[in-house]
Amino acid sequence: MRISIRIKLLLATCLPLVVVYLGVLALNYNADKKQAISQAQEQLTEIAAGQASELDIIFEGIQNRADEQRDNLTDLDWSLSAAKEAIEVFRQTPKGGAAPRPSPAAMEILKVLLAQAANMRQNPSLYGMCLAFESRDAGQGFAPYIHKKILPGKRPWPLTQPASGPSPSPPAGPEGRPGDAKEPPARPGIRPPLRTNPKPDRTPENPLQAAKEKLVDMLSISDLAHQKDDFRKLDWYQAAIASPQGAWGTPFFTPNMPDMLVRFSIPFGKDDKIAGVMMVEINLEMLLNRLTNKKIEDGQIMIVGRDGAFIHHPDPAREIRENLPDMAKQHGREDWGEAIRQMGQGQQGVRRVSDIDTGRPSWAVYSPIKTPGWSLLAVIKESRIMDPVNEQLRQFASVMLCGLGVILLLVMYTSLRITRPIGRLASVVSELAAGRLDVQVAGPISRDEIGMFAQTFNKMVRDLKAHIERLRNETAARQAVETEMNVAREIQRSLLPRSFPPFPDRREFDLYAGIVSAKRVAGDFYDFFFIDHDTLAFVIADVSGKGVPAALYMAVTRTVIRNYARAHASPAEVLKQANEILAEDNPRSMFVTLFFGHYNTRTGRIAYCNAGHNPPYIVEAGKKVKPMKEIGGMVLGAHGGNEYKQSETVLNPGDMLALYTDGVTEARAPDDEMFGTDRLEALLAKAAGNPVSDICKFLVQTVHTFRQKEPQDDVTVFLLKRNT
Repeated sequence: MRISIRIKLLLATCLPLVVVYLGVLALNYNADKKQAISQAQEQLTEIAAGQASELDIIFEGIQNRADEQRDNLTDLDWSLSAAKEAIEVFRQTPKGGAAPRPSPAAMEILKVLLAQAANMRQNPSLYGMCLAFESRDAGQGFAPYIHKKILPGKRPWPLTQPASGPSPSPPAGPEGRPGDAKEPPARPGIRPPLRTNPKPDRTPENPLQAAKEKLVDMLSISDLAHQKDDFRKLDWYQAAIASPQGAWGTPFFTPNMPDMLVRFSIPFGKDDKIAGVMMVEINLEMLLNRLTNKKIEDGQIMIVGRDGAFIHHPDPAREIRENLPDMAKQHGREDWGEAIRQMGQGQQGVRRVSDIDTGRPSWAVYSPIKTPGWSLLAVIKESRIMDPVNEQLRQFASVMLCGLGVILLLVMYTSLRITRPIGRLASVVSELAAGRLDVQVAGPISRDEIGMFAQTFNKMVRDLKAHIERLRNETAARQAVETEMNVAREIQRSLLPRSFPPFPDRREFDLYAGIVSAKRVAGDFYDFFFIDHDTLAFVIADVSGKGVPAALYMAVTRTVIRNYARAHASPAEVLKQANEILAEDNPRSMFVTLFFGHYNTRTGRIAYCNAGHNPPYIVEAGKKVKPMKEIGGMVLGAHGGNEYKQSETVLNPGDMLALYTDGVTEARAPDDEMFGTDRLEALLAKAAGNPVSDICKFLVQTVHTFRQKEPQDDVTVFLLKRNT
């Protein structure tokens, strides 16, 4: 994909700005997000803790008032006959009629019942009360239960305070609640203790009738002891017996009451002996609707019971009927697990969760209502918290985009002015690439770097045209030389024996040789030929230098050796005469190392001379490798007048003569390690017993592998093996 300089300038300028802007945007967003979430957590925690504390005060007040009253209940005579009489008097006295005179015991019971009834009438949140006594007579006990009547189309609590009665209301206290002007104000939500000994009625001749007329049409009274189930086996009774400080029950609905109720029961007695249980029923709807009236935008306030059931919920259909753990499990909201566990333990906390119904990210804040053991739970959607942050992000992004737009326009204008000359230059370069060597950059040329480049380009085109002309001539000359080198290579190869086995009819010996040149033509050479029927002359040599000069010197040396060897001269005489010829008229002082010998194919005798060459090896039939006797000798051609010593050895059947040039032992690996004679001797011993052709190829390939690069010297190997 081709990208113009203009685009690169735009990218190089705008991309760093975009990266910086995005980095600043991300940092600001994260900081604002943390701050918004922190503030929301603080506000939700304050709302939850405040309302939980307010509810806790209400429930604690109810519990404290019940605790204050129970001491007054133990000393009464709760005989079954007196209780029945009190209930009958409460029920049957006609409105405006004459009230019968109850017995003193029934009167005391009736006063307590009327006081409780008056308290229920004054307290809209109090729905019912029960004083359950263990029987002092024979029977099932006594448990008068008073509760508000439900009138058609009305709720039981909007009752007006009676003008008079056995338990007159004290002056109104804070928030319009009944209080006592002579007593210190109670804590919010806690009413003054109930009066169990109300003042005498203003009409002594009929002390109960006025109170009853105000209460009997609005309240109902019954004795739970007369019901089918024993009240002493009911949950609220058993819970109170098990908890001396009182126990809160589980919220519930009844067929006769449209609102949710909750019971608190507390035992009373004397001398550690339980006489009975006092139970009060609280209308939760009135308490919770009044106390949880604070609204959270895009949020909810709930109350969760000890078992996780919803006691208060924005959707009334879920109250009591559903619970938080089951809903979280049903909808797969595993992130609620820790919050549910902490609420069950009465702990306070703030956690990021997913909405139970929608699964959207939300924040849950919960605070314990310690007295009944419930928790107040406030949940708000995270999107509501993040709305201000997102709006600020959008504003910042808009400013950033406007700034980038202005910068982009400036960069585009600048890039046009910069890249227009470059475009002209690119067009000329394209024409040059197409082969037009006479193109030039036309038009006005600026004085900046691009103008200098255009001037340099024009000069370069002119120089290039002249250079190509010279190169064309040089290439023609080089091709002529290359042709001559190929001819020289072919001539040199023709000088060396290349057919193997060279003498197929001669079974008494095997012979094989190979050469790998460092250049196109080699300075090494080998040769072999018969002087007579039983004498084989052989030679291996290494000319100083490489390339064409060495190849020419090699050809001369081969010719001289062949001429003198065919005259039946000894190896020493052949080298002496050849040295004199090569030393004459040798201005470049070239020389050659050479090993020359005569091999008697019938007896295995070898007569040889060494002119500064590497000493050969004899590989015996038992794979023992030993160098031939070193006799020394000067190289050929360095100077005349040299004498050469001659020596003899014998090849036994199975023995092999191995000759080589220094390109074998002086080959170097990439780490500059030398091949060496020890490695050569080991290879010869390893390969002994194989055909000489395989041994020769094995040695050459091993040297090439060891070297791992282009050869720096010619590699030549000559092997002669006696068979019989």
